Amino acid sequence: MTIAEVMLFKGDRPRPRYFGRLSLEPLLREALDESDEDVTFVLVFHQVGEEQAAEDGLVNLLPDFGELDVLAVRGKQMVYRRKFGVGALLGPVLRRLVDRLDADERHWSFRISHPVLDGERSYRKAPSIEGAVDVNLHRPTSQPLFTINKVEEPAVAEVRPADHGMPEEYLTPINVLMTPGTHALLLSDLPLSQRIEEGGFFLGTVRAIAGGETRYLVEITAVTPAQSSGAGKGHFTFTADSFAAVNQLRAERGQGEELVGWYHTHLFEAGTGLGLSDVDLDLHFATFRRPWQVAGLLNVTKHRRVLRFYGRQDNDMRACTQWIRHERDRYLPAGVGVDDE
Repeated sequence: MTIAEVMLFKGDRPRPRYFGRLSLEPLLREALDESDEDVTFVLVFHQVGEEQAAEDGLVNLLPDFGELDVLAVRGKQMVYRRKFGVGALLGPVLRRLVDRLDADERHWSFRISHPVLDGERSYRKAPSIEGAVDVNLHRPTSQPLFTINKVEEPAVAEVRPADHGMPEEYLTPINVLMTPGTHALLLSDLPLSQRIEEGGFFLGTVRAIAGGETRYLVEITAVTPAQSSGAGKGHFTFTADSFAAVNQLRAERGQGEELVGWYHTHLFEAGTGLGLSDVDLDLHFATFRRPWQVAGLLNVTKHRRVLRFYGRQDNDMRACTQWIRHERDRYLPAGVGVDDE
């Protein structure tokens, strides 16, 4: 079955910046207040123009297809059929979402990506990268093709967990700190497909735990879907453009944040002994090489999400404790990480 998606862009026109893409289905369910998971949707778009402002300045970048019929189907029976303006239907839901993603950005736009509109198939191929060069390391040459210099790891500020009310017995080598809003965004508010894997990046800050062995507090301050990614039912792929876009986002935010990790989804129930796959492990160790960078895993099913974080420990990945910020900058554990057997 082909996946309809919503592509998000941030920044004022005429050249808004691509931000990420989301599955359309959970957005429709929220907009229509449709909680019956047995109901699926069929979309019929109409080439009818609409006003560009959908909701509080949110712009539909495909206004020529401004109306759609939503057919709700259960089994082989049509439950209802309703006609909507695209902006009127999705605008309020998207406005609430983007306010959670980046409350400081007021200019957002979107467009629906769907086979009727742009020919997308039931998977998303990783885009080809312009400017890529194949380097043949075995080619005879008198001059080196390039040189590599090691960059020293910058110092990390130290902190005492007791100053934040964090009990020593719950600390793991890497600890993930979140606000209640970030925790809710990942567990429920961020629309995620149930048909293809999705993923993105975490931005945040890093502090070392003072004294003793090397341990870290990694605070997530922003969650951003990956740009120019490839995806299918059993895989998710970053590209060089994905990393270029997130580094540009870091610079634009100007808050001194680090790329503290990445996340992706698995489309099966957690607790079955399945955590990060071998492919996930290879990706993390090859790409996210700083000792405090984390891998977030969201197991997504029709009825719930399970969120876990993993961090590097020697040559293995171990579960991290999740901490939620409460009043007066104090943290309580959301649940102690348990290693998969």
